[in-house]
Amino acid sequence: MKNTTFIQAKEGDRCILILVILSETIKIFRAMKKHYTIKKYLLSDGLNNAKTKKNHLKTKILYLSASTQNYKGRDLCPYATHVCRLLCLVNTGHAEHKNSVAESRVNRSNFFIQDRVLFLTKLLKELSNANKLAKKNSTKIAIRLNGTSDVDFIQHIRSSFGIDILTEFENLTFYDYTKSFQRVKKYMGSNYRLTLSYSGENFKDIIEAINLGVNVSVVFEPAVIEKIKSGMINQWAGMRIVSGDENDLEMILQDSKILALKFKGSRTKTKYQQQVEQGIEAGFIIPEASEFFNHRTTLILD
Repeated sequence: MKNTTFIQAKEGDRCILILVILSETIKIFRAMKKHYTIKKYLLSDGLNNAKTKKNHLKTKILYLSASTQNYKGRDLCPYATHVCRLLCLVNTGHAEHKNSVAESRVNRSNFFIQDRVLFLTKLLKELSNANKLAKKNSTKIAIRLNGTSDVDFIQHIRSSFGIDILTEFENLTFYDYTKSFQRVKKYMGSNYRLTLSYSGENFKDIIEAINLGVNVSVVFEPAVIEKIKSGMINQWAGMRIVSGDENDLEMILQDSKILALKFKGSRTKTKYQQQVEQGIEAGFIIPEASEFFNHRTTLILD
């Protein structure tokens, strides 16, 4: 029947039909094309990170490319502000000068986006193996699933397989930074310690978070960080400050604290200073001149 209709079609209609078929065929082939390769591991060893290598627990981290840096342009940092994207640490450190680092993160992001169930299956297997190793050695392993992203992997795994990894893997301790206060509240009291990141635009949320016993990460300019480490500065807006740069697990060890972070920008001195100035202007980086260093009680906002 299709062939008869095709033969009887006018020449112009036939050309249109051929173009439609060709177009659909191209779409199918594009859909079949893989935008990633499967590597041996998704999780990276924390010993390769300047801060996590100082953790008292063995640590594994999942690094994706941040924001929309993937083949579909899907946002893996949906709560990021403009300045956060502009000064993102995903472009700093090794990633600033090693294309292979950035390419590996994009590859993992493409894997997650294009074949999510397969990606989560592999991630689940790696977590299971880590749990077995920790159990065998009668210890715990710290897991950070968002090294450079802000995705609820706990929920993704739960929705895909009906498995709650927070209770299933008793020898794993999960932790992350996030700009989603809703997610922070969602996982309070569980085996997933979330630290709320200050963006310069969520001041009310960080006050509420501190009052709930949650830690908050705030980026300060370098001069302030040195004074925090020396003990000359120990509060901001009436909230207690501890250094969040000593090791990554301060996020687990502390409660109701501001974890002070030094801005991780370009390794080029001039560019770094420009980034600091941009961050201060946007309210993302707190300068030494901040009036809130003079407050002795936590600010209460209506």
